Amino acid sequence: MTDAARGHSAATLYEASPDGLACDPALRSVWPGARAARPAFTGQGIGGDKEDGVSSGSRPTSEQLNLRVDGVSLKVATVRRDGELAPIVFLHGFGSTKEDYADIALQPAFARRPFLTYDAPGCGETSCEDLSKISIPFLVKTAQTVLQHAGIRRFHLVGHSMGGLTALLLAHQDPGRGLSFVDIEGNLAPEDCFLSRQAVTHPSDDDESFFDDFIERTRRSPFYSTALYAASLRHKVRPDAVRGIFESMVDLSDHGDLMPKFLSLPCLACSCTANRTPRCRT
Repeated sequence: MTDAARGHSAATLYEASPDGLACDPALRSVWPGARAARPAFTGQGIGGDKEDGVSSGSRPTSEQLNLRVDGVSLKVATVRRDGELAPIVFLHGFGSTKEDYADIALQPAFARRPFLTYDAPGCGETSCEDLSKISIPFLVKTAQTVLQHAGIRRFHLVGHSMGGLTALLLAHQDPGRGLSFVDIEGNLAPEDCFLSRQAVTHPSDDDESFFDDFIERTRRSPFYSTALYAASLRHKVRPDAVRGIFESMVDLSDHGDLMPKFLSLPCLACSCTANRTPRCRT
């Protein structure tokens, strides 16, 4: 399944191993067979990355970015660490926030690796003046605007669930910029709308009521960690943003030719999901 991975945390890092890019032990406990064909990124450098003169003691910083996307004012909450290597850009899933990835700063293997993560509009500490405008295409434009503001040209991309779909479209629209793409439970097919299709199967004209009912259905779901996941949703997601996100996820999963887009990416790409064999291409 996808769509926020039934409440599993998206705080997933990767490590180099003799048989390629192996998921860390926490991820292997959920997706035991997850492997990629070769290392996509490590803290020790990748072909084309500049290594000289980079301080291993660089601390991450938090910043609020005042941006406009499609005429909508945003204040985007970010966590970033600068450096001279190509950065990793993390896009979180529905019900998650940038903090899912903050622990990368504590990983010795990534001590020299710059990164950027932020709360998507409608989530976490990011504010949006018009929540009704939020959709997956809007989140893609937000990612493009954040990257432009940060001066990031080329990057390694990690996206989870909603962020995986956002990342796929971002990589597809500008294929020359992505150095690698790790797609954790991102939607690639109609059956991946485990959570988001509830916008169709359980429609409601009232955003607050839909979100309340969605949280309760999630809490009672017979899967590990769903109650924990449900308990934090009200603190991490604005109810008025849910409809646009879910409906656009369903539409893109049903009609967006997502798998061909994934398979056509020119960079190393790996898709890790709980309900199908990992797909990796080089």
